[in-house]
Amino acid sequence: MFEINPYYQLLNATNTVHSNRILGYVLGMDTTIIFCSLIAKSYYYKERDMLDDGWFYCTVLDLEESTTYGKKTQDRAIKRLIDEGLIEYKRAGLPAKRYFRLTNDFNSLCRVIQEGEKKGLEIREKRRKSENAEKPIICEIPTIPQKMDSPQMAIIPVRPIWTIWIVQSGLT
Repeated sequence: MFEINPYYQLLNATNTVHSNRILGYVLGMDTTIIFCSLIAKSYYYKERDMLDDGWFYCTVLDLEESTTYGKKTQDRAIKRLIDEGLIEYKRAGLPAKRYFRLTNDFNSLCRVIQEGEKKGLEIREKRRKSENAEKPIICEIPTIPQKMDSPQMAIIPVRPIWTIWIVQSGLT
């Protein structure tokens, strides 16, 4: 009978962080992970009928527990998400809490997704080209005499260019 290693049990799905690679190409992984966490929190509150016109609160410590990112990283990510038109943010209550709402701006979300898909295609194209690039030819270079009376030029063909070596007298 197969048993899961106890170390892997520590890494189970309840202890993982969700992200989206396409969004990551555009927003960066920090911002993407925070955004995906806010989406998950929004769904959590919606399932429990705890949204107030779409708004839900999320403290710095709560988001840090969900993502591992501290306040500075969260603040940068939140600003970026607001600038991209993906979330709304406000502070309310006493003591003040951070409230978030996912926007219904379908155009902003589509724009970010399209940018991410474009960057993903560019990365795949770069990888394809590098995998298909001609591999360098390794050739054995003859030993150079210890002392030479005059400069000498050695031309060694290497596809796709020619490498020219100039060996000066006295250099080894």
